[in-house]
Amino acid sequence: MTRAVFWSTSSRSLIDISRNGYRPHRILRMVAFVMPHNFFFRFVCPAIAGILLVSSLTAFSLALIPGEEPPRELEITPRSIDFSKLPPNEKRSFQFTIKNNSESLLRIVTPAADCGCLVMSRIPKTLEPHSSFDLSGEFSTGDAKGVVERHIFLRWVPNKEGAQLTTDVLNVKADVEWDYDFSPRTLVFNSSAPKVASISFTRSDQEPPLEIESVSSFEPALSVSKPQTISGRNGRRIDVNFDPSKLSLGPSSHITPISIKTNSTRMPLVHVEVYVTR
Repeated sequence: MTRAVFWSTSSRSLIDISRNGYRPHRILRMVAFVMPHNFFFRFVCPAIAGILLVSSLTAFSLALIPGEEPPRELEITPRSIDFSKLPPNEKRSFQFTIKNNSESLLRIVTPAADCGCLVMSRIPKTLEPHSSFDLSGEFSTGDAKGVVERHIFLRWVPNKEGAQLTTDVLNVKADVEWDYDFSPRTLVFNSSAPKVASISFTRSDQEPPLEIESVSSFEPALSVSKPQTISGRNGRRIDVNFDPSKLSLGPSSHITPISIKTNSTRMPLVHVEVYVTR
């Protein structure tokens, strides 16, 4: 009698499953009917609950793992170039590779730099799908000192209706090292009174002695003393005398800078800007 009920119940449940689709509660009822009561609640239910818990945790963990980002429409390699340590007045070439990863044509706007020390080659105005070009140029350290970071702004837009202009920033960086220091870089005088200002030069004692070879200015109101030795063998000072009665230009103006030539191999010539105020 028990076997007949089992098969009858099982057949009915299977018929219900095939007709009505998957019904978990029917499966559980069928299993509960054919198994002993204590065995079902002590072993089967905890096992099913454990399976469901592990499945849920697995799905949640997978959801937390970030997937790979889709490729950018415009790929730039590299996005930053660091020349590390460079001397002043040094020129270095750079190159960025620009690639179109999209399925549409991209229109490229002529790139712009935030410094005249970056000179770039001409680039195409359009970029076909899955094609690339090189943005090359030259970086000059000039008279910069310390860490210098300059930027190139590359603007582009997909050739389709409603597309927005995108700007990518490319970086060029260097640490410009001088073999001496000087200050100040700017002198300011008042047109109503004479004044004496000093320009100081310092250099590490491990370096060869710093020599100031010449000092020149085309402004009659400025006269420069001979270099004097200060702060050990590598310290130098120049005194600048300002006489407003000899001023060739009106007050509140930028007058001819003072040019100073040294024996430095890295930065032999420097300029000190001079301003006159009322």
